[in-house]
Amino acid sequence: MVISVSTRVHKKYLSARVRLIPDHECLKCYNGGDWNINLEGIPVRWFSASWNFSEKKQREKFQAVVYNLPDDMTDAFLFLNSHPHQFLLDSGIKSFKIVKEVDGSRKLIGYFDTWDHVSIRINNPQLWNDVRISWCCYSTPNFKNLRKSARTSNADKSSRTSYGSNSSFTGFNTNNRKNDQNKTSKSGHSTKKIDQSRNDQFKKPDVNI
Repeated sequence: MVISVSTRVHKKYLSARVRLIPDHECLKCYNGGDWNINLEGIPVRWFSASWNFSEKKQREKFQAVVYNLPDDMTDAFLFLNSHPHQFLLDSGIKSFKIVKEVDGSRKLIGYFDTWDHVSIRINNPQLWNDVRISWCCYSTPNFKNLRKSARTSNADKSSRTSYGSNSSFTGFNTNNRKNDQNKTSKSGHSTKKIDQSRNDQFKKPDVNI
């Protein structure tokens, strides 16, 4: 029996905190260490209310995925009558979710408790209604690193643009160059005059008084 429900948003995730008095099935799942539980026909992942967000994410450490699911492989069919399908039991996964891609295709992400179980699963395909199902190794995309790399790329582009704009304005000022040439020629004439006067002085005879 549910006593109270509160929700909380963690970026793209929405979690619900539930206080309840467990019935027999709920208590059996909790004591059995099940990662999934049935919620009105929908399989949901559940955790202890005392866990923080990082502890919950630890359950996503070992993952495998099936791409391009058959049309009849749905949440309702995989968790029929509040019980996991034999396909899930044989796979060894602890919990799962089905994700629909932008192009309309679907993928099944399975969460395992150890890497050994992941390795066994990806090396041993399964059958679903006589259709061969192959698992692949999978990891959750790190959107923080993607945003960071995008910002770095944009910063590099802006720095290259600013460098190019500064260099495009770099050049010689012809007026300044002419002024510099005039100054040099004038200074050269004055130097010649001083040298000529000094030579004239040396040519004069010494006079004793």
